[in-house]
Amino acid sequence: MNNSLHPIFLIWDCKTERFFGVPFLREHREDARREWQEVANDRGNKDNKIAKYPADYTLFEIGTHIVTGK
Repeated sequence: MNNSLHPIFLIWDCKTERFFGVPFLREHREDARREWQEVANDRGNKDNKIAKYPADYTLFEIGTHIVTGK
């Protein structure tokens, strides 16, 4: 059996002092960081609160998830 560890991430909103959205997994930390940068820089979506107020949000790695394979 082939197992791998995938990091779990959450976004912290410092203005509301709570986590924003739901936890998400990525295979590699750099994938999450790259995706985070894309979201934070996407000013074309007027509903994107993260792009509107990027200083209010922080990406946190909160743990790991074991993904089992066959």
